[in-house]
Amino acid sequence: MARPVRLALTPVLGALAVLACSAPPAYVEIRVNRAGHPVHDLELTLLPYDPVSLLDSLARAASTPRPVFTALEEALADYQRPDLTAAGRIHQQWQQARARVQKLADSLTTLPRATPAYIRRYGTFREAYDRLLAREAELSRSLERLIGPDRDLARRAGRAADSLRTWEDNALAVFDSLAAARIRHAGRRPVTVRTSARGVATTRLAPGNWWITARVPDPANPFLETAWHTGFTVAPLIPTVVPLTDRDVIVQWRH
Repeated sequence: MARPVRLALTPVLGALAVLACSAPPAYVEIRVNRAGHPVHDLELTLLPYDPVSLLDSLARAASTPRPVFTALEEALADYQRPDLTAAGRIHQQWQQARARVQKLADSLTTLPRATPAYIRRYGTFREAYDRLLAREAELSRSLERLIGPDRDLARRAGRAADSLRTWEDNALAVFDSLAAARIRHAGRRPVTVRTSARGVATTRLAPGNWWITARVPDPANPFLETAWHTGFTVAPLIPTVVPLTDRDVIVQWRH
């Protein structure tokens, strides 16, 4: 019976293997740009394992599938903030009317009751007060037209997020313990860095495979967030530069 062939490490490969285990941390530079502009003050978490791969494996093994909200997510992605200019003008007019009513109310306290001057001033006050109530009703209707659909969409998103969290509490219950085990196996701790005004974050990392994760709310859509999930490898003694551009961006529901 033929004996199995064992391939010995060449001197170069053997030296590299030993170097990877004993090499000091290497310099790492991460450059983050969106639409050609640096992304500053962005917190980046560097992990020695792939968190998305772990989450996907737990989701596949779950007893029930992950809830899907295709129509809702499309509505959230298409959401645009309402133009509140009209409501703002009405609110300004209401504030002015309220100031006039308050001024008239204060002036009534300086007049004796049951005098002709008081009765005339009170009539003016009532007319101004009625106009103020009309402005309030107009403002309320305007805000309802503008904000009503947003409120309904937010409620739908809230109910969906609650059901997702319920599913995650069961399907992903062991995520933290598995992640801790992978960190122990890698022998490398997670690292957190933040980008500078130039969109650059620097650190030193032990050689091996790493993954960058980051999330930031979308400035134009309160229902969405921008996320990054990118893997890279740190070689012994060799500086590593990791560019993050629009190609690496994931826009997702912020639930």
